[in-house]
Amino acid sequence: MRALIPYAIATITVAGVAIAQQPNIITPTTPPEQPKDEAPRRLTITVAVADPEDLKVAEGDLITAGDLIADRTRDRNRLEAQARQLALTLQRLEQSTITPPQPPQPPPAIATPTYLEQTAAIDRAKAEALITAEH
Repeated sequence: MRALIPYAIATITVAGVAIAQQPNIITPTTPPEQPKDEAPRRLTITVAVADPEDLKVAEGDLITAGDLIADRTRDRNRLEAQARQLALTLQRLEQSTITPPQPPQPPPAIATPTYLEQTAAIDRAKAEALITAEH
């Protein structure tokens, strides 16, 4: 029991769900016998929690390895809802197909007039200007 105290305190202060744990040592299948002259001792543990309602044990309760001693169900429910939402978003992203962008349209051909074409266009414009000025 004395070996569980540091683990219980650490899980309450660090994790959202605290479970009493035991160290990874091989223990015999039968519980160790206490000497007949020594009675079970009561241990005092000081624990700081955000909300006393998070504690699932009361003073004087006997806890064993694997017992739930504190649980922040509000935080756990919120985090589980967020995890479900993220899983749905990830599933939608994995199922969606991404269409590649359309290739750009080729630009219109740029007219490359020659010098003779330009001078002919200028002469035509001058002739039209004279014709409209005379009338």
